[in-house]
Amino acid sequence: MKAIISIIFCVLFMFCCPIKNNEIHPDINKNGIVAKQNFKNCPSEGNCTVSILKNKKIIIQRDEINGISYTLEDDNIFSLIKYTYNKQEINDAVDGNYTEEILIPFEHAKDNLELKNTELKEKHILFGKHCFCKGEAGYYLIEKGKLSLSIKEGVYLLQFDFEISNTTHKITSINVTFQ
Repeated sequence: MKAIISIIFCVLFMFCCPIKNNEIHPDINKNGIVAKQNFKNCPSEGNCTVSILKNKKIIIQRDEINGISYTLEDDNIFSLIKYTYNKQEINDAVDGNYTEEILIPFEHAKDNLELKNTELKEKHILFGKHCFCKGEAGYYLIEKGKLSLSIKEGVYLLQFDFEISNTTHKITSINVTFQ
């Protein structure tokens, strides 16, 4: 009888113990969002997150009216940093969501990335605006700004100041440290 109770107790104990989302890298959840991050300038009316999409490369696509979309392809050389700003929803509004995202590809082998102006466009640095805002929602190639990414011992320091003339945007400067 004691053996049966011990077995039942062990089985219950195994099912009640929490399981980590990502055993390989516990600081990154299943969606790639980094847990240890320090934002220096995220707007106060929303929240910001940083995600790392490992071994992915951006493929830019254009439609017949020159709108931009993208797909991701597996790639052993590149990964992506995805910086997302979500503004708090407007209560009682059906289309009250507002999100901005910046996608930054970088090479694994390099520990520094410095880009200015047209180099940003060449490297496919994207800005996405998702909202109920006629004529402004969509993706834009960032063509004006200064980006600095430094990676040392698994700690990332991203500083990025940019402008987009085709649309309004809340995020104009990113200063975040994460690991």
